Amino acid sequence: MTATRVGIGFTATALAGGVAAAVKRDTTRALDRAVRRRIPPRRSPRTTAGAKGVSFLAGPHIHPAVAALLGIVLRVERGRGGYGPSAASVGAWAVDNAARIFVHQKRPPKAGPHHSRYRYAYPSGHTTAATAIGVATAAAIADDLPRSQRILLWSTVGAFALGVGWSRLYLDEHWLDDVVGGWLAGTVIGLGAASLDARLS
Repeated sequence: MTATRVGIGFTATALAGGVAAAVKRDTTRALDRAVRRRIPPRRSPRTTAGAKGVSFLAGPHIHPAVAALLGIVLRVERGRGGYGPSAASVGAWAVDNAARIFVHQKRPPKAGPHHSRYRYAYPSGHTTAATAIGVATAAAIADDLPRSQRILLWSTVGAFALGVGWSRLYLDEHWLDDVVGGWLAGTVIGLGAASLDARLS
């Protein structure tokens, strides 16, 4: 399982770098706009409210607390470790801020007001954090579960990460490449955080 995770980590790192380079060179603009036309932002008030709720759970003021709570649960249940989710939360914050120093993609037209580095869109910090924390948490317990439960666990993590990514598109806060970059970066961060947790346990 470790070799598989290392392979996934290297692949996601390479893809994330490629997406960041493409965004920096502005070669993804046509695709971004095509997807935005297919997912018209904020069309339905009810759907907009749902998207805001999903996004809230992965927001920068919420995900550190969620990660800490998950870590406590892991430590109580396993009797060790539990550092992975918080490490993933910190890693997601660091990557989100560092990437905006180098990649200056403007946000979509209906995005809310953002200041300083956060006026730039790449990557989606919400998506990065949701993916990273989910992957770190799942990786900590997946090996102890039977195959059917592992599939359910990883499917749940994937569904939540997809949901957060969709919410950022629907709210017009990010372009598709911002969200894809967040998924990829979050995967790398989550696997790295899980590996760190395993070493410290």
